[in-house]
Amino acid sequence: MSRINSNRNYLITDAGLCLFVSHFHSILLRDQADLLEFGITADKIADLKALGDEFERIPQDTFYAADVMTATEEKNEKEAALKSTMLKMGRRVALKWGEKSSKYERFGMKGINRFSYAQFLSSARAAISFLNEMKSELAETGLTQQMIDDFEEICNDFENAKNKQTELNELRVNKTAERISKGNALFKIVSNYCSIGKTLYGKTEPAKYNDYMIYRKKRRKKDKAEADLNDAVSD
Repeated sequence: MSRINSNRNYLITDAGLCLFVSHFHSILLRDQADLLEFGITADKIADLKALGDEFERIPQDTFYAADVMTATEEKNEKEAALKSTMLKMGRRVALKWGEKSSKYERFGMKGINRFSYAQFLSSARAAISFLNEMKSELAETGLTQQMIDDFEEICNDFENAKNKQTELNELRVNKTAERISKGNALFKIVSNYCSIGKTLYGKTEPAKYNDYMIYRKKRRKKDKAEADLNDAVSD
């Protein structure tokens, strides 16, 4: 699987960013008369809302991960079927010439459980060529042309399944990188607007100032417990 070279530039979750932008839009509309001094126009506020909506519509990684998982399961099934077929064909070669023969060596069974994908596929293709070459001599072991054709079809199925898994992995990586890029772009705009809002209201209107805070300090457990107790008493 390809590596994702992009990094998220924000600490909140994507869902948290979407929620903040949705609420933040109403804050910007409320304060747009003040924000105009810093070049934040009604059009820019609308553009931010559109970017937030677009970002929210990008599927989460779980959407693509599920497809990759399904493709991986299919690939594993095809791989198991190919290995089983190859082992059966190898048994025919062993019956005919013995496991220590040069022909068994040519068939390519040695180390099959340690093969990489490329090695396994290459060995399977070579084995099919070998069987076609020796099919008359292996006929006494029950080998038929149909068996060889079926072997080749199973080999093709495995190759196609592996290619599909690779393609879906690449799609997942690309979509994740796209989501990160768009999330970073959205967060950059939001951060700039928040900085402006804090500049405007930092010394005059604490309530509005808090509306421009993306990150909030977590209260200590003791403080939270005291707040909960006060709430209960006031109720």
